[in-house]
Amino acid sequence: MATVFQGKDEKKNQTVAIKVLKPMLASDDTLRQRFEREYEVCCRLDHKNIIKVFGAGLVNDNLPYCVLEFLPFPNLSAQLKEKGVFVASKVSSILFSLAQALQHCHERDVIHRDIKPENIIITKDGRPVLVDFGLTLDTAAYTKLTAVGKTLGTPPYMSPEQFKAQKVDGRSDIYQLGLVGYELLTGKRAFPQEEMEDLVHHVFRVGPIPIEEAAPDTPEELIDIIERASEPHIEERFPNAAEMAKALGSLGQNAKRGSSQAVPLPHININTFVAILLLLVFLFLLW
Repeated sequence: MATVFQGKDEKKNQTVAIKVLKPMLASDDTLRQRFEREYEVCCRLDHKNIIKVFGAGLVNDNLPYCVLEFLPFPNLSAQLKEKGVFVASKVSSILFSLAQALQHCHERDVIHRDIKPENIIITKDGRPVLVDFGLTLDTAAYTKLTAVGKTLGTPPYMSPEQFKAQKVDGRSDIYQLGLVGYELLTGKRAFPQEEMEDLVHHVFRVGPIPIEEAAPDTPEELIDIIERASEPHIEERFPNAAEMAKALGSLGQNAKRGSSQAVPLPHININTFVAILLLLVFLFLLW
């Protein structure tokens, strides 16, 4: 949909990314509106785990562009291919940060609708950043940019309500975040089926391979959080991203408390201790 260039903001002396709508798509009103809306909704967002936008305009009074934070780092999909699965503590940390970012979005009437490993960048200091708001739904100024009965999203990560082309809310993003967590732990998509009919069948009727089978070392508490987030029935998911972040935060705090607990010294009766000490003295004198 767009081409991204590296540029430099001379006033701020910083490197930026410049995202420009492809010329061949400029005459498509729907795609053009979607591109312009991405900038408009991102202007309402200000969170450390969401890509920053700095400005927008037109190239030759025709092609829209927007100026973004420059993030020359691999996304989660690339990291999975290069390094393999993530340890449970790292997965929990990533999901916690992204759940907070999603809550920030949802409180400002922004639904991302395309949460997937390719749209999550990990910076050099380990900070996950949510990018690509091209399929965003602005619930405050709802405009129907998707034809009736047409699905919108990346099929392996789409929520059941997206497959049904129903109006979505923040719980659709939570579902997708749960699928991301599954993939980080197991190294495989929850729904790897390539044929659409087969994919839909597994999403609605079969479900993914259980995490405890695909990644048996995963703590039960983290499995419960991911499974609740990715429930096919929307009413059974976390009601909002803040509740998911709260559950993940509690999991992290419990892990810290467990690792910081002192190992108790073995209890020795005082009489036993004195007897052992005298025996050692006696053996020393004989020697």
